[in-house]
Amino acid sequence: MRVKKKLTRQETIRVIFAMLDVFFNGNFKKTYTWIRTKNPLLGGVRPWDMIDKGREKKLFKFVKNAIEENKL
Repeated sequence: MRVKKKLTRQETIRVIFAMLDVFFNGNFKKTYTWIRTKNPLLGGVRPWDMIDKGREKKLFKFVKNAIEENKL
């Protein structure tokens, strides 16, 4: 049986960046641009602003689902 550990805020942010790094094949510029650009799928909010406002768990779910559906 696998025990789920609740991630800290820092761990969640680290995982988000790791997923984006893999998705963008290690291209820092693409990852940085995606984080800093307003995203219509997030209600016109920049992912960076979501992290800044403590909404990293919502962003984590969004990134995870988008990667799984290959729609990032």
